[in-house]
Parts: sequence; structure tokens; C-alpha cells
Amino acid sequence: MRQLNQIIDQVNFRRSLFNKPAIDLSVAADREFMADELNCMMSPENVAMDGECSPAEANRRWAFYEKAARQLLSIDSSLELYELY
Repeated sequence: MRQLNQIIDQVNFRRSLFNKPAIDLSVAADREFMADELNCMMSPENVAMDGECSPAEANRRWAFYEKAARQLLSIDSSLELYELY
């Protein structure tokens, strides 16, 4: 769960800047929110940083996000993570 926890830490940091509550994966709405976040992170444009990163870096980023997405799906298999299909 290391990858998913790292992403949640990043999201929670951004949320804290706006005084929003931290993500709690025991809450269905927060799991859905994280699925939406991962869907955005995993878009080809974001993974490749609009072509600004090397193919090796894009592959590394994709592998990291894919692991996090699969970890989230292991918690709630009803979530839709479009880039995994």
C-alpha cells in the first residue's frame, strides 16, 4: 500500500492548505474521490507530463500510479479506474 499511501499523503497535504478534512479510505465518498484523482493522474498527458519527461520516467510514473490504483481497487472493487482497462 506504499504507493497509495504516498498519493494520499500528497492529496491530504493539498487539502490541508484549504482547510479540508483528510482523506479517510473507510468512507465511500473518499474512496471515490481518490479514484477520480488517480484517473486524472493516470491520463496519458499527465503521465508523460505533456511529453516533457523521458519515456523511462513516464514508464516509472505509470507503474507507480498503476500500483496505487490496484491497491485502491483491492479496498473497493466497485470503483472505476478507466486507465486500467
